[in-house]
Amino acid sequence: MTTRAPGLVVATLALLVAFLVALPGAWADDEPAKPKPQTGVQTDSGSATGRRPAAPPPIKPPSIAYGGTRSSSTWIETPGGTRVAVGKGVSFRGVKVYLSLMWDLVGVDEASGKTLYAANIGAFWNAFGFKEISVAGRKVWAVELRPGARARVGKDKRQYHDLRTGKQLEPDGQTKPDLGAALKPVAVWHGAASRVAAPVHRLVSTQANWDALRTWMFGAKPKQTFGAIDFTKNIVIVTSSGDSWNNDGFSVEAAYENTTRVLIRMRRHTYQTDGGGNRTRPYGVFVLPRRPGKPYVLERNTQGLIRGPALWRETYRAQIGKPSAELRGLQAPAPRKRAPRQTGPRQTGAGR
Repeated sequence: MTTRAPGLVVATLALLVAFLVALPGAWADDEPAKPKPQTGVQTDSGSATGRRPAAPPPIKPPSIAYGGTRSSSTWIETPGGTRVAVGKGVSFRGVKVYLSLMWDLVGVDEASGKTLYAANIGAFWNAFGFKEISVAGRKVWAVELRPGARARVGKDKRQYHDLRTGKQLEPDGQTKPDLGAALKPVAVWHGAASRVAAPVHRLVSTQANWDALRTWMFGAKPKQTFGAIDFTKNIVIVTSSGDSWNNDGFSVEAAYENTTRVLIRMRRHTYQTDGGGNRTRPYGVFVLPRRPGKPYVLERNTQGLIRGPALWRETYRAQIGKPSAELRGLQAPAPRKRAPRQTGPRQTGAGR
């Protein structure tokens, strides 16, 4: 039997202990050391501080603005079977939208190529984008129509149409002015043949003043037939723009009354002629209920493009005063200028 030297055994044990000490973590079930998080390094829970990263900014919807002139080589068939010429369109959320050269808002489904809608919106709008709006408490993506940078009036106007259907929408939160209760005029007369070359706006409250004003504007035997007026209950407002072109006069588009005033919104009866024009002296005569102490306010729509939004501007304001002051400052009517020859057919239509 062989016997090992005690010194050898002791040396062997010392080497084993030293080896084990040199192995870090060998006495912790071989669990690896956890690395220390570094500043600015993303972890599973977000950032190095444990907070969620900031959400990316929302994508800005595209938009387009057209110039003063446009051309097209592309035709799109509308749901009604007609064809409209379009130029450049804009795609958003699966719908490609155009403004046609004849002022239609056209939407085409990009997946199927089917025309979803073609809504005539008029020539006022010359740009559009997209906006998510709230309608009856529900979020809806809409086409936002804009007048474009070339607009002289109404630059802040906007109109919304459903992106998928083209239906015009009224966003929540839009405040409309309190115009008051609807008021029906007692009588309205209009025409194109006043004797007065300069603009005229007058309120008269007596029969004598009405007789004098009527003769001054239309002569002793006017072609226009005016009915009898009860001045114990009514007053008369006369308005005329003087020398004009292609205008058959002014009627009342709408009238309203509230506690502070009577509002009359006028309608211009304009028309077009091919190759020439007609000189006119358009007028309107409005018989309205007598309201002492309240001003009567005339407004005219300064936006003349077909189907464009109305842009009302005050043109005259007066209230019942002393009859002796109602005709003050009237001058003798100027001689009428000879009307130029009309070289083309007349295209009638009522403008605002």
